[in-house]
Order: sequence, then C-alpha cells, then structure tokens
Amino acid sequence: MRAFLHASWGRSSVCSAFVLVAFAVTDTALFLTGWIGAKLASNWQRQPIGGKTVTREEERTIRAQSFIALLTGTMSLGFGALGGFIARSAFHWAG
Repeated sequence: MRAFLHASWGRSSVCSAFVLVAFAVTDTALFLTGWIGAKLASNWQRQPIGGKTVTREEERTIRAQSFIALLTGTMSLGFGALGGFIARSAFHWAG
C-alpha cells in the first residue's frame, strides 16, 4: 500500500506540473513550489522521529533524506513542466 501511495503522489505531481504549464495557468510556479513544500512538511519520505532522542547520525540521515526528497520532487516536477512546455509549443504551432 505504501508503494502505491508513493507512486500516486509522484504521478499526481508530474501530471499537475504538465497540465499547469501546458495550459499556461497563472501562478504555476507558486503552486508547484507549495506542492513540494507541502510534501516535505507532511514528513514525506522521512523516518518518523516519534518521541525518542535522536542521535547525531539519525539527524544526519533525516536531513539527507529530506534533501533527497526535495531534489527528486523538484526533478519530477521539472520533467512534468518540460513536457508541458513541449505540449504548449505543439499547441502553438498546430493552431
């Protein structure tokens, strides 16, 4: 189930980036930035801390995983936006 939820988050972000860019929706960058921020704020792909004391090594791991999540989310949205730009230019040339 967790893999399905992860895959649906990824697909929905790429699809939303594609649609927003392809149809030139205003404030697309603001929305996509907020989307990544919401994913990170909701503890996306990070280890739960719980109520325990975190060691220095665990803290580094959590920070590294957060940075990786930020990079992969940005790359994912970038691919969706690139597809949107390509589709928008195709719309422009076709019509």
